[in-house]
Amino acid sequence: MHTYCYSHLEDFVKSFYSRLHIYQPTDLNMLQIAKELRIKVFFWPNGSQALFFEQTGYIFLNNELSPQQQWQDFTHELCHVLLHSGDQMHLPSPFR
Repeated sequence: MHTYCYSHLEDFVKSFYSRLHIYQPTDLNMLQIAKELRIKVFFWPNGSQALFFEQTGYIFLNNELSPQQQWQDFTHELCHVLLHSGDQMHLPSPFR
């Protein structure tokens, strides 16, 4: 019998989803996830992006994208909000 060992990333995702009460794919809802994480989401006609202002994360999603594209942009921007810090425009250009 082979025992599967989870990677650090899998452990992180499992723990993260559990904290958000996500146990099955139908539980994945970007607005509910944002609410649980106290992140404000706005829809607008420009490109999707994330920013911080006064310790609050904001995600702006392009309202002209399909729901699948919005989900992809949301998860991308969510990583910026959760895992990145500082103003990345001050990084040397090869790192941007």
